[in-house]
This record gives sequence, structure tokens and C-alpha cells, in this order.
Amino acid sequence: MRIGPVITVYAAILLLVVIFGTAFSYALGATNFNIPISNPLTALYFTIITISTVGYGDIYPVTAVGRIFTMILVLAGISTFIGAVTAISSDFMSKNVAKLSGRISGLERRTLSRHHVLIGTDFINQDIADKFRRERENFIILSADKTTADRYVDDGLRAFVADPTSETDMRKFEMHRARSIIIDLNENSLTVYALLIVRKLAPNVLTIVVAQNSEIAERVSDLGLKKNERVINVSSHLAGEIVRSLK
Repeated sequence: MRIGPVITVYAAILLLVVIFGTAFSYALGATNFNIPISNPLTALYFTIITISTVGYGDIYPVTAVGRIFTMILVLAGISTFIGAVTAISSDFMSKNVAKLSGRISGLERRTLSRHHVLIGTDFINQDIADKFRRERENFIILSADKTTADRYVDDGLRAFVADPTSETDMRKFEMHRARSIIIDLNENSLTVYALLIVRKLAPNVLTIVVAQNSEIAERVSDLGLKKNERVINVSSHLAGEIVRSLK
């Protein structure tokens, strides 16, 4: 799981609190505590025990200055710790809810319109997804492999688990309202089945079939291309050219 920027910030703040506590414990430790804090290791020990609220009671402040410093240290430590735990929990829950069985919610389904649908995650669709993200295009990624879909979700993209040969699965993603559908499966039979399903669900939507070998191109051409369908041979087209053709 990738570490989010918020978690990184809290980790940095916690480190600063530990450094602050250690430095001031050592500076104030000669006369403000029941036991003199005479070395950095003891100062670090007192800081960790204090901000973690363990409080063994072996070292404690005995002056007003020591008590004020300790209260500040406790408040800073607890606030940072609670914030970090909240951030980590929120990040974990949001990702796992989004990835739950790769299902699309009813609300997400209703918002799907004029979107690009990338069926399959071979290298052309991977490049197209990167370009769409940079250009802030509205798109979704469909993969039969949950691990792959989860990886895209971790990267902040809308990816779902779906069998490209299942009409039931494909129907969930409002194909008929899509702006374009790009099939990149690198397997002859899967490509043909996916195209047949797309034809049924989205007969008027621009559909591009990525042919990574001549056999895929021949199998698709044998079906008889419709006016809204194209077969793109990757030997002569790059992902950028495919994206530009959708404009």
C-alpha cells in the first residue's frame, strides 16, 4: 500500500515532536525533574514514554517550568498520534471500500456518461490511461484481474473488476453512454467475445480494438467492421495517436 501525503506529514510532525521533546528534556533535565536527565538517551526515553502516555512515573517534573514543558509535550504528542492514526485508518478504509470486490455502486453508475472505457490493461491501455489522467479525461478501467484493478485504484484511478466476456458484468458500466471503448486484451478469443458484447450493449459508440498481432486483426476483420469500429495495429500506432484520434 502506498503511503499517502497526509500520513507522511504526520510522520514528519511526530518526528519533530520527538526531537523537540528530547532536546528540551535534556536542556531542562538538570534541575526540573526528580531524577536529573543527564544524557540524550534518558531524554529520548522520557520523551517517548511521555508522548505515548505510558508514564511509568520513574521520571517526573518537580518545578513549574518542568510541568509546563511536560504538558506541552503530552498535548503535542497525543494530538499528532491521534491525527496520524485517524489519517491511516481513513486512507485504509477508503481504499478498501473502493476496492471491495471491484463492484461499482449505483451512484457511480449514474454518473457514468461521456466516459472512455478501457477494457483490458495491456501496455497500450496502460499508456492511454496515463495520458487520460494527465489530460483529466473521464475514464474507467476494466480488468478481469482483481490485483491489477486494485493497483490502479491505489494509484487514484477508477478501476473495476469485470469479465470482458460477460454481458452481465459489462452492462454495469453504461457502455451505451460512453464516449469511446478501447479493447486491449492481447488474446484472440477474449478480444472477439468482448467486441461482440460491446456491439450489443453500445452499438453506436466509437469502439477501438487494439490488435497486437495480425491474427487478432484478421479475426476482428472477419466479423465485418461497423462504421463506428476501428482496428488499430500497434505496430503502426502509438497510444498517443489513438488518444488524439478520439478528440
